[in-house]
Amino acid sequence: FADRMLRLVVDAGSFRPAAHGAAFRLRMDDLDALQTLYGHGEAGDADAFAPYQLEQGVFYGLMVDGKLVSVAGTHLVSPSYGLAALGNVFPHPAYRGRGYASICTSGVTAALLAEGLDAVLNVNEANGPAVHLYRRLGYLVYCRFLEGIGERKMGNK
Repeated sequence: FADRMLRLVVDAGSFRPAAHGAAFRLRMDDLDALQTLYGHGEAGDADAFAPYQLEQGVFYGLMVDGKLVSVAGTHLVSPSYGLAALGNVFPHPAYRGRGYASICTSGVTAALLAEGLDAVLNVNEANGPAVHLYRRLGYLVYCRFLEGIGERKMGNK
């Protein structure tokens, strides 16, 4: 079983920022709120996040009534390669469809580009809302690939 995935890229020339909202850069002080938000996802959503990513990466969040309801961040940032991998995008299920994930993703993308980094991300081709969000921000298809669990067979060579 394999998922059909897209690798998307954006640079300063293709980026189309979302209308600015109230997204702000998250810090380590926001870790509890971030983990609480990820806890509202399906199994595996929180597993894709580790606290060091917040400490070493770039994360933007959006609050509604004092509650963190949407976030976008990075899996890794590599200034030496001029590249960052965007991910950890998650809007609270009760707040989806309001553009919050787009605002947060735009904030992360703008911050990465301001640091002179190109941004890449992987998204399941079947995740229409996410693909639409990223394409609207100016992310372009770099390539398609299959993602799945491989099994190494031992035996005759």
